[in-house]
Amino acid sequence: YDLGTQCTPKRVIQVGSKLGLIGACFLQGCKTVENWLAVDEYSDNPPHNIIRSNLRMYSEAYINYMMFDKELFEDNSTDLGLLTEKYGLAATERYMELLWKSLRSEGLLVVDYIHDEAMKKSFTEFCKVRNREPVLFDTRYGLGVVNK
Repeated sequence: YDLGTQCTPKRVIQVGSKLGLIGACFLQGCKTVENWLAVDEYSDNPPHNIIRSNLRMYSEAYINYMMFDKELFEDNSTDLGLLTEKYGLAATERYMELLWKSLRSEGLLVVDYIHDEAMKKSFTEFCKVRNREPVLFDTRYGLGVVNK
């Protein structure tokens, strides 16, 4: 919720939708979103109608849910990229790369679940390679934010 009050994205891509609850919380605080794309890797994730329903409770934005497709990340017009699922190190690094690629200049990348040292180091190195300084928050699972 708090992040939603602090930024004004119009286009958001979220990897790892988790029933749409994280997105719904964000959308309670942010009223500027016009297009929200929730992306999941596996078909055994929650039904897309539940995700859409939870997101639509707080936004009039165009909500879309899709299975993972690398081409979804290629237009670099995204204002905010959210990685909100706990994946292994290799998958997290792959999603960070794809979300980064999708961001417009000055877009934000937000990565959840970087609480352990390996994930934190990976996120910090990811930022360093791009000559960016990450902002880390000591939340329950660790949160990293970086501006493109």
